[in-house]
Amino acid sequence: MTFEFDLVAERGELRFDERGFERVRFLLSEFQPAARVTLEGQPPTRIRVRADGEPVTIAPGLLAEVEELAGITLRFEMRT
Repeated sequence: MTFEFDLVAERGELRFDERGFERVRFLLSEFQPAARVTLEGQPPTRIRVRADGEPVTIAPGLLAEVEELAGITLRFEMRT
């Protein structure tokens, strides 16, 4: 089973440094576990995640790491 969720910028856009998004992709792939991680919007305002398994929310520590790399506060939105 797979499910999708978005991590949406509270205000503004995501601001990754040169390798920041690759690190986010790695973290979500390893610890969520995510099958696919993409940026959405132009400029990007959300991270779309397709994860394996039963629908769950993101762990607070993992979200904090992603927020630090993105340079912005994010909110979790389950996709239906």
